[in-house]
Amino acid sequence: MHIFSKSMENIELIDATLFFANGWWWLMGTTSLHPVPSTNDQLLLFYSKEPFSQSWTPHPQNPVATNIGNCRPAGNIFTVNGKFFRPAQNNASRQYGYGIKINEIEVLTTTDYREKEVLAINPKQWGLKACHTLNFSASMVVIDGIK
Repeated sequence: MHIFSKSMENIELIDATLFFANGWWWLMGTTSLHPVPSTNDQLLLFYSKEPFSQSWTPHPQNPVATNIGNCRPAGNIFTVNGKFFRPAQNNASRQYGYGIKINEIEVLTTTDYREKEVLAINPKQWGLKACHTLNFSASMVVIDGIK
C-alpha cells in the first residue's frame, strides 16, 4: 500500500471515521498495512468531494498523528460550539483500549492538520477495566468496555 496514492484500492483503514467538514469529506483511521508494525500509532487522513469516490487524496502531513496513546479512532467526530472533537483510543498503557482521549481539531484543511488533547477519560469512572469507543446522540451515550 502506498499512503500517497489517490486510489483507495488496497487501503485498509482500522476504526475508519468518515465525516463532513469545511466543504470536504474526511476519512481517517489507522492501518495494518503501513510500514510501521503497530495499528495504533499512525493516524492517516484522506479527503474527497464525494464520499463514495474511489479517488481520495491523502493528506500531505500523513501520518497526521503518531502517538500510540492518542491516535487510533474511538468514535465519531463531534462538534461542540462550532469546534470539532476527535475521540481516540489510549492504547499506550496497561492494555488495548485502556481509555479514551478527546482531541480538539484545531486546524483541518487540505494542507494542514493540527489537534490537541483536551480530555482523558479513565474507564474506572464508569466502573470499567478498559473502554475504547465513545459515541452519543442527543439522548444517549454509548461506550464499549471491559467490566
